[in-house]
This record gives sequence, C-alpha cells and structure tokens, in this order.
Amino acid sequence: MAKPTTEHAIERKDDQPVRARPSADAAGRSRLRDYLTTLDERFPQVAEAQAVRERAEQGARSIIGALAQERARREISQVAVARAMQTSQSAVSRLESGSVDVGLETLLRYAMAIGLDPADVFALNAAAPAAKDMMERP
Repeated sequence: MAKPTTEHAIERKDDQPVRARPSADAAGRSRLRDYLTTLDERFPQVAEAQAVRERAEQGARSIIGALAQERARREISQVAVARAMQTSQSAVSRLESGSVDVGLETLLRYAMAIGLDPADVFALNAAAPAAKDMMERP
C-alpha cells in the first residue's frame, strides 16, 4: 500500500517521497555554489560585471557614510536635511542607513542640504578608506 502524500511531495516507485521544491540544505547550497562557479568560469564577463557593480555599491555606501558623518559633524539634524531636500526625516534615515538605492541626484541634493558644494562630495569620498581601496584596484 502506498504512503499518503502531502501536497508538496510526490510518490516514487521506491516509496520515497520526492520534494516538489528543493530543500535549502547544505548539499543544495553546495550545488548552487558549484553552479555559480561554473557560470563564472563560462561567462567571465558576467563575473567581472558583478565585481564592478559590487565595487560601485561599496563606493556609494562609502559616499553616504561620509555624508552622514559630515552632517553629524556639522550638527545638522536629519529633520533639517529632510526639510531642505523636501522629503521626510525617515527617508533621510533610510538613505543614511543604506537601506535604499540612491541615485547621484539624491546624493547631490543631500550634500547641498548639509552645505556642501556638490564637487566636494567626491573629495569627501576620496578621503574614505573604502574609496582609497577602490582607486587602487585595476
């Protein structure tokens, strides 16, 4: 007599249930890593593009962090920045925490809201350790 099945399992002839979805066990993660490594080897340009994207995201986080430190150094509240940017304090908080993607225009508006010349944003970032590491890479 066959075992009853659940909605996520299918019976095989050897009476062993087969999961409809792969589990996220260590073997599954290992297979995924192997698959991604194979993709990286077959399509190196994709891996390179991903590395560039990661460095760009790291640079953006570095800029945001430097701007937030400068805001605090100047003793400007998030509320004041929000008013100058015509947004909410919570939006400024999300920006500073890195929980949202930020475009260049938003970074420049933030810089102007704390009294920085937009050109100073990049000079400020160049002084940050992560930016120095990025500039040293090929």
